[in-house]
Amino acid sequence: MADKARNVEVGNGGRPALWSLVRERAPQIAELIIDCIWPTAWPLRSTQQNGAETELRPVSAPDISVLRFSLGELQGLAAAEEDRCRAVEGKLQGVTGFSSVAASLLLAISARTVESRSFSVSPLGLAVVLGLIAYAAVQFLRAILAAITGLRRRGYVRFTSVDLAPRMGETEYCFLLRLNRELSRQIEINARVNDERVTQMELAHLAVRNAVVVLTLALVASAVLAVARVLSAEHAGPYVALLGM
Repeated sequence: MADKARNVEVGNGGRPALWSLVRERAPQIAELIIDCIWPTAWPLRSTQQNGAETELRPVSAPDISVLRFSLGELQGLAAAEEDRCRAVEGKLQGVTGFSSVAASLLLAISARTVESRSFSVSPLGLAVVLGLIAYAAVQFLRAILAAITGLRRRGYVRFTSVDLAPRMGETEYCFLLRLNRELSRQIEINARVNDERVTQMELAHLAVRNAVVVLTLALVASAVLAVARVLSAEHAGPYVALLGM
């Protein structure tokens, strides 16, 4: 029975195994195609299996020295999130400026190409060139939209003067414990907000990459057509003339 099942699984040229592989990769292929058209934020896939987590419970309350040490470490993490926030903002602003200039240039080039009467190229070639320019312009506009979304107002959490002021009858131990808990909550919230902005930055970078790839292909195709046109003008042969159109 085991050999028979093995033959059924591997039989027909391995089609069942190939079909299962295609079905497994289908969502990733679909996401790749959609990202090439309009970059989209997809949920992250966890590659780690969630095992049984053991919760460590302290036998007794933490010592005040431990609370001081923990507060210092948490302050370092909070400062790191602040630096991360500023770095992401700077990158998003850079993407906004670069994509705006690039999109404006592409739209101007496309308008000039349509209005120019000395631009000798077949209607099919003109449609291909304008299509590539339009695609690149849409990708740059997608990058601008993602950058603007990442730069919009976010709900960061900070300490206030009320939080830092000791409360009536509050001991040093309770004060440090409260600060530790509040700072831990702030770090978790701010890290989540930064992750959202990093996602928008990734979308902007993906859109810019799509545009750069298409523009590179367009430049290569333009160079090939230009060479073919020159060779056609020199009567290099009917096939070369057909390529040059």
